[in-house]
Amino acid sequence: MKNLIIGLFAILAPSLSFGGVDGGGGYVINCIDSNGSEYTELLDLYEGVENLGLELLPSTSDFRMDYINSVKNGYRLQGYQPPVSSGEILDNLESFMKRVEWIESPHSLPPANDLGRIMVEIPSSCHLEQVAYFYDVSNKLAVKKDVWERLSSLSKAALMEHEIFYRHFRQFELAPAGFSEEVRLNIAIRFSVNTLPVFSGLPRNAKDDFVYFRNSKGFQEATQYSIFKVDSETTRVQFKQLAGRALMSLSFMDLPSELSVDQIIPIYSNSLLGWYGKVLDFNTTTDSVTVGMYYYNKLVKSISVSYL
Repeated sequence: MKNLIIGLFAILAPSLSFGGVDGGGGYVINCIDSNGSEYTELLDLYEGVENLGLELLPSTSDFRMDYINSVKNGYRLQGYQPPVSSGEILDNLESFMKRVEWIESPHSLPPANDLGRIMVEIPSSCHLEQVAYFYDVSNKLAVKKDVWERLSSLSKAALMEHEIFYRHFRQFELAPAGFSEEVRLNIAIRFSVNTLPVFSGLPRNAKDDFVYFRNSKGFQEATQYSIFKVDSETTRVQFKQLAGRALMSLSFMDLPSELSVDQIIPIYSNSLLGWYGKVLDFNTTTDSVTVGMYYYNKLVKSISVSYL
């Protein structure tokens, strides 16, 4: 699914049930540097830099322009030329911004309690603070005004993307209830300039394949991938989309020539958390293997891979 579709659906879709989750938050990290100066950054970007060593897009000091640049960068990472203009991207952002309700001190936000795993150690000179809460039923985004005003233009743009993507994840049940770490990870990647794109290293003779299935709520999800030989002993399955997720970084699993049932196959990706493959069956006559795709130890879908 392309980013534009995700963005438009998040902005325009009617209210739906989200499997017991009625909203989602957004967090910042507040720190004091060695010079005693305070700074505030969206947690997504902080984790991406500190945990993955990401280099962020240069700031334009205008969060709207930073948002446009990140959307275009997301298309680049997926291997697409942006199918929309800067003006159309800006129009989508402005439509979403109309849903923002500014919360003034001393009023507070409902606790989101959806951080899940924090992927970095928080220094003693820093603390986390909730900056936003999206109400799924009313389709409104509450943002603490004083925190917003402390953010850089990059962090402001990333917060808007976080809320759009996280709503999409909740709506289509792409993540366990109450977990936002995979969304935070993908937002950081969308704002990075040193992430390897989805199509990195993909040879022209790779065989493309895909499977569709419906999740527990009846939503159709796609897994798209390419298959090619890395060497005489290894066949690579390189993912473009996995269970409805539009991937934005190199994501693959390598199948060795010798396999056994129940063998775990790691999935290497900066875009994914909690995913791995497990051999369910293999056929030595047809040189094919059935690999189950597991998400947090739950079988989501199996794919059949023929060795080339």
